[in-house]
Amino acid sequence: MKTDTWMPFYVADFVADTLHLDREDIGSYLLLILAYWRNGGPLPDDDSTLAKTARMTPREWKEARPTLSAFFQVGDGLWRHKRIDRELQTATEIVNERSRAGKAGAERRWRGHNKGNGKTMAEPSETASQNDGKGMANGMRTQWQNDGPSPSPEEEDQRLTLTSGDSLAQIPTVEEVIAAGAVPGIPEEFCRNYHAVCEEQHRWLVGPLGNQKLRGWQSELVRWWTRDRQNWKPAEKAGNRGVRVEDSL
Repeated sequence: MKTDTWMPFYVADFVADTLHLDREDIGSYLLLILAYWRNGGPLPDDDSTLAKTARMTPREWKEARPTLSAFFQVGDGLWRHKRIDRELQTATEIVNERSRAGKAGAERRWRGHNKGNGKTMAEPSETASQNDGKGMANGMRTQWQNDGPSPSPEEEDQRLTLTSGDSLAQIPTVEEVIAAGAVPGIPEEFCRNYHAVCEEQHRWLVGPLGNQKLRGWQSELVRWWTRDRQNWKPAEKAGNRGVRVEDSL
């Protein structure tokens, strides 16, 4: 996910910093913040551009500029905002780290899928089963056809991250699935099972190759749990029983 598609917003800090502003100035300041984030850095010190960004007429901007400029460091032809610069740097580091982790994961899967005399992707390795909780997903599997040889690391990496417009969607980790499931109270083991099935059956991405989109997995996870929670029990109490793979969409 690119940093220009989302931004952290600290409501308490924003309210505290803008108590002295009237309604129009608060709205204009927020628009300047959003433009700063979307731009990925400082805004140009150009009254015409800033007025348009703040949705103000030239006259309104002339009156508001002294108040709004107090939130920025104006100099060298730019409007800089220390807090946003710091958040941008943090967000960029997170995106880069996830990208590196995705590539490393693709490389590990590529090596694991293709060792052992041409073992196909339909036959997960024992190590992957132990590390990712895939052994608990035995009861969730159904028959599926292998659609050809294992992809190259580059092709596999394309399955991990994909571009849709200006945004970068990334396949969730098992920890992210567990965190999402914790909100509606879905058990951790059930979330691990769901993640394992999506990994094994390549359910994360939908659509034709080259124009794939990330499946709405959060809502699907909740649907699976709503459907199966009456009969679902932890593996140690139910002999590896789990949710079904078939999803009635």
